[in-house]
Amino acid sequence: MSDYIAWLRGLVGHAPIQLHCAAAAVIDNGRVLLRRRAGDQGWGLPCGTVELGETVRAAAVRQVAEETGLEVKVNALHGVYSGYEHRFPDGDVAQTITTVLRCGIVGTRAHSLDPRVQEMRFCDLDEELPGPLVDELHADLLADLRAGRVNVLR
Repeated sequence: MSDYIAWLRGLVGHAPIQLHCAAAAVIDNGRVLLRRRAGDQGWGLPCGTVELGETVRAAAVRQVAEETGLEVKVNALHGVYSGYEHRFPDGDVAQTITTVLRCGIVGTRAHSLDPRVQEMRFCDLDEELPGPLVDELHADLLADLRAGRVNVLR
């Protein structure tokens, strides 16, 4: 948890807050990168909170590097997903506003798997997913990717 979010949670406790998140749709040869979270075992795109003073682009690139060890470049805006509620295991509640960027792989770096990530794999968008998704946001996001939608605003 970032210092900013820890500070904010210190003020409001578990009360609902808004969080701006950045997600990366890393697409390679028609397959999208998914990661399974260690805590709730849900599958989804690399995604995390935009830190105070950070750009959405930088946050998406950082999240992919932290979670997977892949270096990516942002190719395009996929969409913005708002109005979703996320309940964290510790009782925190947030309305997430997630900016999703389409990314391509440009390299890899030495990396040990992030402890928040149980597993990662590339999945064909036309095939069954490896397991349950993190939340409704990721379900909608993957449905939009499968349908070829761009400039999504939900």
